[in-house]
This record gives sequence, structure tokens and C-alpha cells, in this order.
Amino acid sequence: MRCDKCEHKDATIFITQVVDGHTTKIALCATCGEPFTQAAASFPQFMEYLQGGRFPASPFVDLFAEVADHDARYTREAFWFVRDGVDHAIRSHSGDARHVTAHELLASLRILALERYGSGAREQLRSWGVTRCEDFGEIVFALIGKGAFGKRPEDRKEDFNNGYDFASAFPIATP
Repeated sequence: MRCDKCEHKDATIFITQVVDGHTTKIALCATCGEPFTQAAASFPQFMEYLQGGRFPASPFVDLFAEVADHDARYTREAFWFVRDGVDHAIRSHSGDARHVTAHELLASLRILALERYGSGAREQLRSWGVTRCEDFGEIVFALIGKGAFGKRPEDRKEDFNNGYDFASAFPIATP
């Protein structure tokens, strides 16, 4: 199979995206795929690369950005951060695809925020519209509603209520 971009070399990188039952595939050679694999280090960079006109017509859709664009309470970054939190929670529990509880997700989101933003975590989250655990629940269930995440019958948005106090969970350094 030839590279979909240069059409000269053999493809060695194969990417498949499924959104709302529609499948999109792209095959790249190592040369054409190098910037793509580097961009895959972070989801926003990955989607920017897909949608950045580097392919003749990028059919890829950023479902997280699409949901965020219809929910003015939170920024795109908040939705991407929750996605990263789900990935973190899954990796923290053996790395197998499995169900993540609200409690596990909240713990992973806290760890991830502190790792990435340190004493600025609470302010960073606030800049995205997230000021309490219930906001994470709103984001998760908005994404569930669009099919980005699955849920079990026992999963409820209320499971995110009173998860932890943001002031205690994300202390601000004092000078």
C-alpha cells in the first residue's frame, strides 16, 4: 500500500478514526508520517496537525473540540484535559481498556493537573471554566452524550459531586 500523501513510498503508519459510525483511514510512509507521530505526543497538537491542511482534505474531526464549541461553560482545553485524565486513569490501572469510575478519574485529573501545572493548577483549571469536581462530571457526561466515552448503567453525573475541595486539592503557593 502506498502513502496517501506522497503516493511514492510504502505506507508504514496506519491511522483509523471512527466518529458517529463513520470510519476514516489514512496510510503514511515513515517520512510523511514523522511530523504526524511527533504531533501525536499531545492530543491538541495531534488534531491541529490533522486539521492543519497538511493533507489534501483532512476528514478528521476533533469530537472533543466539537462538543466544547457547543458548551460555552468550558474551553476546548478542558475537554482535552479530561480526555488526557481518562487516558491517565487507564494507564494507572494496568493499561488495559476498561471502565474508569468517577472517583478514579477525579484522582487522575488531580494528579495530572498538579504534574502539568504545579501550584498554578487551580488557576489553569479556572481559566478553562473548571472550578469544582462537578464541572469534570459535566464535561464527562457531555462527551458521553456525543459518544466520545461509554458509560455503564450505574454511572451518574452526580458521582462527581463533592469529589474534593479545589482549594485543598490544588493549593496555591504563597510567596
